[in-house]
Amino acid sequence: MAGRGNAQSVHTIEFPAALSPEDQAASLKAGVDTLVAGTGISTPASIAGHSGLHFTGQFDHHDSVGIAFFDGTRLYIVIAEGPYVIKEPQLTALLESFHLNAPA
Repeated sequence: MAGRGNAQSVHTIEFPAALSPEDQAASLKAGVDTLVAGTGISTPASIAGHSGLHFTGQFDHHDSVGIAFFDGTRLYIVIAEGPYVIKEPQLTALLESFHLNAPA
């Protein structure tokens, strides 16, 4: 937590098998649409070497910015919400700090 009404969170959804690129795109959109309410927007983005989405909208009644992408069968959704954490340099610090580790 970065303060009252501010949060940074990572949500994951594990799929039982690898998805086709079309199904991944549909699942990215569905995952973001499920978590983010209102009239947010999402745009294609490259995240940690993976195709994904960068999005803005309302999450838990706070203005939010985030990213969503697949790594194998796992969907990651990283969200910054609230008036402090969606401003720079906090937002870039969060999004750039998210790294995937190689499997052990």
